[in-house]
Amino acid sequence: MINQDIINELERNGNVIHSLLAGLTSDVVEWRPAPDKWNLLEITCHLVDEEIEDFRARVQSILENPKNELIKIDPEGWVADRKYLEQDFNKSLN
Repeated sequence: MINQDIINELERNGNVIHSLLAGLTSDVVEWRPAPDKWNLLEITCHLVDEEIEDFRARVQSILENPKNELIKIDPEGWVADRKYLEQDFNKSLN
């Protein structure tokens, strides 16, 4: 795959995710399959943070400084620390 093919595929993936989740009611967004499982709001916030602070940062770190230890992250802690449940679902989705 060339770079443009990868970019196009990532854009399509984003469009699919957005089309599946856009317009959901708060009842659906806040529903949990079990008390210890994340809801759609938490998952969406997590994906945003992962994209910005984990995936991109780790790839950049590996490319620029392959011998350095990877950046430490705390996805479980982010849920409370970043107040995912207080975030706007549509804003996070966009």
